[in-house]
Amino acid sequence: LLLMRNSAAAGLTLGLMTIKPHVAATLGLYCIVARRWAVVATAIATVLATSVLATFFFGVGVWGAFLDGARETSMFLASAAHPLHRMPSFYA
Repeated sequence: LLLMRNSAAAGLTLGLMTIKPHVAATLGLYCIVARRWAVVATAIATVLATSVLATFFFGVGVWGAFLDGARETSMFLASAAHPLHRMPSFYA
């Protein structure tokens, strides 16, 4: 709704959607094509702020753990070790 109102605050929600990158990428691309620069700038600032906060509260080791988890998940998906009927979305 914020995006439809052309509100820069839409960037806050877009930035928080980094946990669902396939959705964030689609809406982010739309904002770039539609030249909604205030939304894009707010989204980037939100991602940077949450990344800094995560590093502050959990330490720099959180990024290595994230990458290790992403690699492990990728291996499970590539080897078909995880049953398809348990996938949370088609994106997986």
